[in-house]
Amino acid sequence: MPAADTAQGLGTPRDLARRFEALTSAPHIALAVSGGSDSLALLHLVQDWRVTLGSEAPEVSVLTVDHRLREGSGDEAEAVAAACAALDMRHETLAWRGDKPEAGLPEKAREARYGLMTDWCVAHGATHLGVAHTQDDQAETVIMRLARGSGLDGLSGMAPVSLRAGISLVRPLLDLQRHALRDYLGARGVMWIDDPSNEDPQFERIRVRKAAPELSALGLSTDSLALTAARLRRVRAAIDDAVARAMATCVEVDPAGVFAILRTPWLDQPEEIRLRLLSGCLRAGGGSDTHLSAAGLERTAGTLSEDEGWKGTFGGCHIVSGGGEIILVREAGRMSRSGDAVVPGTSQLWDGRFRVKVDCSGTSAAPDGKFCVRALMDDGWAEVRKSGLSCPKTYREGLVSLWHLDRLIAVPHLGYRDADANTHVKFSADFCNFPLVEGAKVVDRLGAI
Repeated sequence: MPAADTAQGLGTPRDLARRFEALTSAPHIALAVSGGSDSLALLHLVQDWRVTLGSEAPEVSVLTVDHRLREGSGDEAEAVAAACAALDMRHETLAWRGDKPEAGLPEKAREARYGLMTDWCVAHGATHLGVAHTQDDQAETVIMRLARGSGLDGLSGMAPVSLRAGISLVRPLLDLQRHALRDYLGARGVMWIDDPSNEDPQFERIRVRKAAPELSALGLSTDSLALTAARLRRVRAAIDDAVARAMATCVEVDPAGVFAILRTPWLDQPEEIRLRLLSGCLRAGGGSDTHLSAAGLERTAGTLSEDEGWKGTFGGCHIVSGGGEIILVREAGRMSRSGDAVVPGTSQLWDGRFRVKVDCSGTSAAPDGKFCVRALMDDGWAEVRKSGLSCPKTYREGLVSLWHLDRLIAVPHLGYRDADANTHVKFSADFCNFPLVEGAKVVDRLGAI
């Protein structure tokens, strides 16, 4: 729908209900707000939407990432905090600390930004993160991906809802152009901040943005590019539906993060479906943010289809084919042996796959709180097998385990717990990448050993 048409009824109760439908059932949502016009418009539209919902409105938290790349960024975060205070909304500034890269800054900053925000969401129970991407952003994304030779998925642009680190990223403004949002803010007397980096031609997106008038004169307008992306998303949705149906017959997943592709039904699928089934398992098993090269994926799928006994690695996964199955598990060698500290009482995302939580309520054990989560590895397995449990080496090395200092406390997916550990210390590790293998059959493969 052209931006002028969608902007005409912007902010009406009917528009708000449609625009934020994906957030309706979420008890707690976060919003990414930088202080620019797009994100401030999102902030005010969400506030209007909450008013229409009354007591049924979800909890909203506003997150601002201070990249600390230039002077004044802290002041901009404080300005957003003040705007949120005026709307009676919770606000938090997340700082990107440490040294900054000299090359690939936009991509690294983006990864850091989303990492900080999704980590915050996991820790605070926010299931959805609203971001203010517009139709302009969508058109720029399509142009940049076209320049890289992207296929269907890339040229489909940004989806209205996608998954990152177990958090749903929601983009309610994809049908609106930036000028419409600025008109909306102007009518409300709201001022926004113009980031000077948005004028820096060293960045690809800015060069594409500055070329927009020339592209539009050639027929590549923002509207037409967004329309193309929308049509391709419709095709992708049909393919995704076919993949989900194929998942039901081809893929089994254990909540421990173990995947089994049943070889014969997998080989019976069209090549595109085979590739997408394998890609879904690799992304889910290697971490939801895993990037898979198309050439690497095609090469791996081709090898698996020709060599029934192949073993190898790809996409952060260890792959073992044999016995009519293709087993995929996390490549343990890519995981930190020292583990990641976990704060009791808070949820944390671990390894891009699990939402982990240590609950010490009701106990005085381990008052120092020095817990860490890591892959089980051989030293952990040496402790587990003393209890009489069994598990193939392929499965066990990357299993989630909880440690206190150098002592193994629990391996939940094996049902293991140190007999001497305080019984009030509870540990959970819930696999959060099931949406990447939607339709797959969930089985307890470890329990069947």
